[in-house]
Amino acid sequence: MKVSSLTQNAINIVQSKGKFAIEQACQKILENNYDNGVICDALHFYAKTVLPKVLPIFPALIYLSSKAVGGNPDKVKPIAAAMMLITGSGDIHDDVIDNSEQKFGRKTIVGRYGKDFALLAGDALLVQGMATLQNESQTLSCEQKKLINNFIVSSMFDIVKAEAIESALWQKKKVTLKEFFEVIQLKGGIAEIHCKI
Repeated sequence: MKVSSLTQNAINIVQSKGKFAIEQACQKILENNYDNGVICDALHFYAKTVLPKVLPIFPALIYLSSKAVGGNPDKVKPIAAAMMLITGSGDIHDDVIDNSEQKFGRKTIVGRYGKDFALLAGDALLVQGMATLQNESQTLSCEQKKLINNFIVSSMFDIVKAEAIESALWQKKKVTLKEFFEVIQLKGGIAEIHCKI
Protein backbone atom coordinates (compact mmCIF):
# COMPACT_ATOMS: atom_id res chain seq x y z
CA MET A 1 0.00 0.00 0.00
CA LYS A 2 1.35 3.40 -0.99
CA VAL A 3 1.58 6.08 1.65
CA SER A 4 0.87 9.68 0.66
CA SER A 5 3.69 12.18 1.04
CA LEU A 6 1.69 14.02 3.74
CA THR A 7 1.23 10.79 5.71
CA GLN A 8 4.88 9.88 5.26
CA ASN A 9 5.89 13.34 6.47
CA ALA A 10 3.76 12.87 9.62
CA ILE A 11 5.30 9.43 10.21
CA ASN A 12 8.79 10.91 9.82
CA ILE A 13 8.02 13.65 12.37
CA VAL A 14 6.61 11.12 14.86
CA GLN A 15 9.67 8.87 14.37
CA SER A 16 12.19 11.68 14.75
CA LYS A 17 10.53 13.26 17.81
CA GLY A 18 9.54 10.04 19.59
CA LYS A 19 12.15 7.38 18.86
CA PHE A 20 14.29 8.47 21.83
CA ALA A 21 11.58 7.18 24.21
CA ILE A 22 11.43 3.78 22.52
CA GLU A 23 15.21 3.48 22.74
CA GLN A 24 15.28 4.54 26.41
CA ALA A 25 12.37 2.25 27.32
CA CYS A 26 14.04 -0.71 25.61
CA GLN A 27 17.28 0.07 27.45
CA LYS A 28 15.49 0.25 30.83
CA ILE A 29 13.76 -3.08 30.19
CA LEU A 30 17.00 -4.78 29.14
CA GLU A 31 18.85 -3.41 32.19
CA ASN A 32 16.27 -4.93 34.55
CA ASN A 33 16.56 -8.61 35.44
CA TYR A 34 13.05 -8.79 36.96
CA ASP A 35 12.87 -12.38 38.20
CA ASN A 36 15.84 -13.78 36.21
CA GLY A 37 13.32 -16.27 34.82
CA VAL A 38 10.49 -16.43 32.31
CA ILE A 39 9.18 -12.91 33.01
CA CYS A 40 12.66 -11.50 32.45
CA ASP A 41 12.99 -13.47 29.21
CA ALA A 42 9.54 -12.36 28.07
CA LEU A 43 10.19 -8.67 28.68
CA HIS A 44 13.65 -8.80 27.12
CA PHE A 45 12.03 -10.48 24.11
CA TYR A 46 9.46 -7.64 24.01
CA ALA A 47 12.21 -5.00 24.18
CA LYS A 48 14.18 -6.64 21.38
CA THR A 49 11.42 -7.61 18.96
CA VAL A 50 8.09 -5.84 19.54
CA LEU A 51 8.74 -2.45 21.16
CA PRO A 52 11.33 -1.26 18.60
CA LYS A 53 8.69 -1.66 15.86
CA VAL A 54 6.12 0.58 17.59
CA LEU A 55 5.43 3.95 15.99
CA PRO A 56 6.30 6.31 18.89
CA ILE A 57 3.19 8.48 18.67
CA PHE A 58 2.78 9.03 22.41
CA PRO A 59 6.32 10.21 23.19
CA ALA A 60 6.21 12.40 20.08
CA LEU A 61 3.00 13.96 21.44
CA ILE A 62 4.74 14.74 24.75
CA TYR A 63 7.72 16.25 22.95
CA LEU A 64 5.71 18.27 20.42
CA SER A 65 3.14 19.46 22.99
CA SER A 66 5.92 20.69 25.26
CA LYS A 67 7.49 22.54 22.36
CA ALA A 68 4.13 24.00 21.27
CA VAL A 69 3.54 25.65 24.66
CA GLY A 70 7.06 27.05 24.89
CA GLY A 71 8.40 24.40 27.24
CA ASN A 72 11.72 22.61 27.06
CA PRO A 73 11.08 19.34 25.20
CA ASP A 74 14.33 17.87 26.50
CA LYS A 75 13.00 18.22 30.07
CA VAL A 76 10.12 15.84 29.32
CA LYS A 77 12.17 13.17 27.54
CA PRO A 78 12.72 11.02 30.67
CA ILE A 79 9.02 11.24 31.47
CA ALA A 80 8.15 10.23 27.91
CA ALA A 81 10.36 7.16 28.27
CA ALA A 82 8.65 6.24 31.56
CA MET A 83 5.28 6.67 29.89
CA MET A 84 6.46 4.35 27.10
CA LEU A 85 6.94 1.63 29.73
CA ILE A 86 3.46 2.28 31.13
CA THR A 87 1.77 2.23 27.72
CA GLY A 88 3.87 -0.82 26.80
CA SER A 89 2.32 -2.65 29.75
CA GLY A 90 -1.10 -1.75 28.39
CA ASP A 91 -0.05 -3.01 24.97
CA ILE A 92 0.93 -6.38 26.47
CA HIS A 93 -2.31 -6.59 28.46
CA ASP A 94 -4.27 -5.74 25.30
CA ASP A 95 -2.55 -8.64 23.51
CA VAL A 96 -3.74 -10.91 26.33
CA ILE A 97 -7.33 -9.68 26.00
CA ASP A 98 -7.29 -9.92 22.19
CA ASN A 99 -5.26 -13.15 22.20
CA SER A 100 -2.86 -11.49 19.74
CA GLU A 101 -0.12 -13.97 19.05
CA GLN A 102 1.62 -11.89 16.36
CA LYS A 103 2.42 -8.22 15.82
CA PHE A 104 4.58 -6.63 13.12
CA GLY A 105 5.07 -10.10 11.63
CA ARG A 106 6.63 -11.44 14.84
CA LYS A 107 5.33 -13.29 17.85
CA THR A 108 4.06 -11.29 20.79
CA ILE A 109 4.71 -12.31 24.38
CA VAL A 110 1.31 -14.07 24.24
CA GLY A 111 2.39 -15.98 21.13
CA ARG A 112 5.75 -16.99 22.56
CA TYR A 113 5.13 -17.40 26.30
CA GLY A 114 1.34 -17.72 26.64
CA LYS A 115 -1.31 -15.56 28.26
CA ASP A 116 -0.35 -16.19 31.89
CA PHE A 117 3.25 -15.09 31.49
CA ALA A 118 2.21 -12.19 29.26
CA LEU A 119 -0.18 -10.93 31.94
CA LEU A 120 2.56 -11.11 34.58
CA ALA A 121 5.08 -9.45 32.24
CA GLY A 122 2.62 -6.62 31.61
CA ASP A 123 2.16 -6.20 35.36
CA ALA A 124 5.94 -6.08 35.90
CA LEU A 125 6.35 -3.50 33.15
CA LEU A 126 3.58 -1.33 34.64
CA VAL A 127 5.32 -1.36 38.02
CA GLN A 128 8.66 -0.51 36.38
CA GLY A 129 7.02 2.30 34.39
CA MET A 130 5.40 3.86 37.46
CA ALA A 131 8.64 3.59 39.46
CA THR A 132 10.60 5.10 36.58
CA LEU A 133 8.08 7.93 36.30
CA GLN A 134 8.50 8.72 40.00
CA ASN A 135 12.30 8.67 39.70
CA GLU A 136 12.38 10.77 36.52
CA SER A 137 9.95 13.42 37.72
CA GLN A 138 12.28 14.80 40.40
CA THR A 139 12.68 18.07 38.46
CA LEU A 140 8.93 18.66 38.49
CA SER A 141 7.00 20.54 41.13
CA CYS A 142 4.75 18.66 43.55
CA GLU A 143 1.74 20.07 41.71
CA GLN A 144 3.05 18.84 38.33
CA LYS A 145 3.71 15.36 39.75
CA LYS A 146 0.22 15.24 41.24
CA LEU A 147 -1.37 16.30 37.95
CA ILE A 148 0.57 13.69 35.97
CA ASN A 149 -0.37 10.95 38.43
CA ASN A 150 -4.02 12.00 38.27
CA PHE A 151 -3.89 12.00 34.44
CA ILE A 152 -2.45 8.49 34.44
CA VAL A 153 -4.93 7.08 36.95
CA SER A 154 -7.89 8.61 35.11
CA SER A 155 -6.61 7.41 31.75
CA MET A 156 -5.94 3.87 33.02
CA PHE A 157 -9.49 3.63 34.35
CA ASP A 158 -10.79 4.86 30.98
CA ILE A 159 -8.81 2.18 29.17
CA VAL A 160 -10.07 -0.51 31.54
CA LYS A 161 -13.64 0.71 30.95
CA ALA A 162 -13.09 0.78 27.18
CA GLU A 163 -11.74 -2.77 27.17
CA ALA A 164 -14.67 -3.99 29.29
CA ILE A 165 -17.19 -2.32 26.99
CA GLU A 166 -15.40 -3.66 23.91
CA SER A 167 -15.43 -7.20 25.33
CA ALA A 168 -19.18 -6.92 25.93
CA LEU A 169 -19.72 -5.55 22.41
CA TRP A 170 -18.04 -8.60 20.88
CA GLN A 171 -20.91 -10.65 22.35
CA LYS A 172 -23.58 -8.52 20.66
CA LYS A 173 -24.90 -9.11 17.18
CA LYS A 174 -25.57 -5.41 16.60
CA VAL A 175 -23.49 -2.50 17.89
CA THR A 176 -24.75 1.06 17.82
CA LEU A 177 -22.60 3.99 16.69
CA LYS A 178 -22.93 5.47 20.16
CA GLU A 179 -21.46 2.32 21.75
CA PHE A 180 -18.66 2.19 19.19
CA PHE A 181 -17.74 5.86 19.65
CA GLU A 182 -17.75 5.52 23.43
CA VAL A 183 -14.95 2.95 23.15
CA ILE A 184 -13.03 5.16 20.71
CA GLN A 185 -13.40 8.21 22.98
CA LEU A 186 -12.22 6.31 26.06
CA LYS A 187 -9.21 4.88 24.22
CA GLY A 188 -8.38 8.31 22.78
CA GLY A 189 -7.75 9.51 26.32
CA ILE A 190 -4.26 7.96 26.16
CA ALA A 191 -3.20 10.42 23.46
CA GLU A 192 -4.80 13.27 25.40
CA ILE A 193 -2.87 12.59 28.63
CA HIS A 194 0.40 12.54 26.71
CA CYS A 195 -0.40 16.00 25.37
CA LYS A 196 -1.36 17.22 28.84
CA ILE A 197 1.85 15.86 30.35
